[in-house]
Amino acid sequence: MIQYLINVILCSAVFLLAYKLLLEKERVLIFNRFYLIGSLIFSFLIPKITFETTVESQPISVLALPQNTFTPSNEFAQVISTSENPLEQNNILLWIYGIVAILLFIRFLHNLVKILLQAISNINLPNQNAKLVLLKEKVMPHSFLNYIFLNEEEYTKNTLEPEILTHELSHIHQKHTYDIIFIEILQILFWFNPIIFLYRKAVQLNHEFLADQAVLNTCQNMIAYQNLLISKASSKHGFNLSSQFNYSITKQRLIMISKSNSPQNAIWRQLAIVPVCALLVYVFSTKTTAQSTKPTEKGKITEPVSISSNGVSPVVLAEFEKTVSNVISKDGKARSSDFSIEETNKLGDIFMQMNKAQQEKQMIRIAKKVPLPRQSPTKEEMKLWLNDKKYGLWIDDKRVPNTALTKYNNTDIAQVFVSKLGINTINYGKHYYQVDLMTKAHYEAYLKKEADSGEKYIVWYKLKRGGIWIEKGK
Repeated sequence: MIQYLINVILCSAVFLLAYKLLLEKERVLIFNRFYLIGSLIFSFLIPKITFETTVESQPISVLALPQNTFTPSNEFAQVISTSENPLEQNNILLWIYGIVAILLFIRFLHNLVKILLQAISNINLPNQNAKLVLLKEKVMPHSFLNYIFLNEEEYTKNTLEPEILTHELSHIHQKHTYDIIFIEILQILFWFNPIIFLYRKAVQLNHEFLADQAVLNTCQNMIAYQNLLISKASSKHGFNLSSQFNYSITKQRLIMISKSNSPQNAIWRQLAIVPVCALLVYVFSTKTTAQSTKPTEKGKITEPVSISSNGVSPVVLAEFEKTVSNVISKDGKARSSDFSIEETNKLGDIFMQMNKAQQEKQMIRIAKKVPLPRQSPTKEEMKLWLNDKKYGLWIDDKRVPNTALTKYNNTDIAQVFVSKLGINTINYGKHYYQVDLMTKAHYEAYLKKEADSGEKYIVWYKLKRGGIWIEKGK
């Protein structure tokens, strides 16, 4: 999540920089409006875009796991009950985030209620699909939703310049308030992203450009309107959420009024945004490597298979359940005692003769034991696993830093097993995939140990708590 938020901030920063360099000074005002809102939304979507490349690999049995994947049986209940919750590790940050977000939300509601109460409690006059709110106090005209707030004395004495009213009406007709509310909500939710504040300033300035253009289309007296802007620059501002006639009177705004159009230059600048988008998608999208498994090896069993549609007799089934009950407690947790090799093989033979319904009722699952296949990773996979935020690394049953991979060639590895961590596992949050590797010498020792064990089957316990399957006897 943290990496995603960082990518969002970086994406929004690049989009805003592109706007400042390419578009802000051009008279493509409507395009700019949609670019600012669209690029801000796109900044949240780009890190979610996923491109997947496929790497062919040998099939890996979901039942045949390395020794260090699970804790010994006498610690099963302890591991389940003490697994770390990622949220608990970030309580302080969550509290800080929540407090700031709540304070910003309260401020937003306060401003919203204050504006609406002011609109309701004063005289309202209809005007071109808008409502003029006449206020006793001296204020600079400003608008919110379909309300325009004016000084009552100026309006009744007809001393209010028509350009000002046209300016505020254009804010309403173009629905600029909705842009401001949208960005305000983003600021509440993502207050730690300073780029959103800069986006807000850019959006509001673009709104002023659009409103200025609407005035010039009506009065067509550019010099007089520029003088009016300068004369009103020091007037009292309205509320933070409103569109204000005198918002940010700067050299930029005055220059934009007198700027001449250059259609060809504007088109090239708009087209330049396309490679910017493509670059951001390439840099900040998620790249994953998927393994496409080859056809299953002959005789390799990865799921329990019932070889008898009729199942076993009640007597045999009772014998099976009695043997299992000696190891598994009534609440479904494993005891410290283990199945002997003889018991494992006997249970396996019976389980394979059960029908599907009989198998599903058992507290255990059994599959034929197949050694992990010999396979080496690709060089691309070795590079991928260097990312310690995503992958935890074990080599020869020992936890090692991911940089240890640099000491090995891919051909030095004889067996690979990659498993995705569940949300309740201890290391979840530190990394999200566990990579278990065996060197050639360790793999040969593993094969010899498997051959000497005499076990024909793998027994799995099903814990009632969460329905988690846990391997036993490895």
